[in-house]
Amino acid sequence: MELIGKAKEEFEKWYLSEESRKRYNTKSLLLNDTALIVRFYSRSDTEKWVVYVYFFDSIGVDIGVYTGNSPHKIIKYVYVVEYNNELYEGVSNTIHQAREAAIKTAVEIYNNR
Repeated sequence: MELIGKAKEEFEKWYLSEESRKRYNTKSLLLNDTALIVRFYSRSDTEKWVVYVYFFDSIGVDIGVYTGNSPHKIIKYVYVVEYNNELYEGVSNTIHQAREAAIKTAVEIYNNR
């Protein structure tokens, strides 16, 4: 689960901001900015997912992943990304795939706006 381009640059600025450091309780860590970013990227995808959702929400890109049933009653994961009243969505077999696709879509939207 990676960010690239402008989205990555803006995310790192946002993550290092005073407000984010308070929210994620990193203010008390005696780490410089580079070490703090490296520490974040070493976290699990599940932990990064939550922080990415807050970041994209702060810039007006809404992301969600939901469970749903196909006509054959097989559980699927639906991802939804909304920006400027435009909806982007898809279906994945696993929650991990859905989260990856949602973040990739959000990054593309952000980098191309």
